[in-house]
Amino acid sequence: MKIYFNFLLISAFSIFLSSCEKEELNKEAEQSSISSATLKSTEKTLYLYYGSVISIRSPHTDRYVTGAWAAFNYDAWYVTTSVGAYEKFVVVDPSNPSSTSQVLTGSVIALKNQVTGRYLVRESDGDVNCDRTTIGAWEKWQLFALGNTISGYGIAPGGQPLHLRSDAGPYLNYNGVYDAKATGVFNSNTAPVNNPNCIDLQLYL
Repeated sequence: MKIYFNFLLISAFSIFLSSCEKEELNKEAEQSSISSATLKSTEKTLYLYYGSVISIRSPHTDRYVTGAWAAFNYDAWYVTTSVGAYEKFVVVDPSNPSSTSQVLTGSVIALKNQVTGRYLVRESDGDVNCDRTTIGAWEKWQLFALGNTISGYGIAPGGQPLHLRSDAGPYLNYNGVYDAKATGVFNSNTAPVNNPNCIDLQLYL
């Protein structure tokens, strides 16, 4: 009888330990899930993703690219010193517009004005407009860290010096006037003030 009673005690204790272990594992899994979600959310505030909303600033003028409206023929200008609705662009994956994947250096992007719904385009003469309703070759761009063309690295808006290369090859550049142009040739200088192709992005959640 005593042996049987001890057996029952051991069995009950084993079940109790098993229950505690399962509860601990569930807590760890829940915490891991929360941590993973928090990390992913944090990454979205640090790095560029398709679907992100950005503004584009020239450090040379401290002015932002604006996607003008129909009254101004949708011409893109470096005119505003602050960010409003027309200075915000949605980063779009041309091959999958609904994508929310991370944008890396060298990734192909399109830039859709948040107000007009039209895309930033480099014209054949190097002028930059924001009047296209669909994405073709001229509406495609690539972002790189300033001074190189290395692909595959994360992009951190908010001060990281970058350059924006058009599909045709020339870079969005400061050319001494407020009209936005993409006529710049590659410049390996990594000092923002010495590289006319330099831009930086601001990220909006």
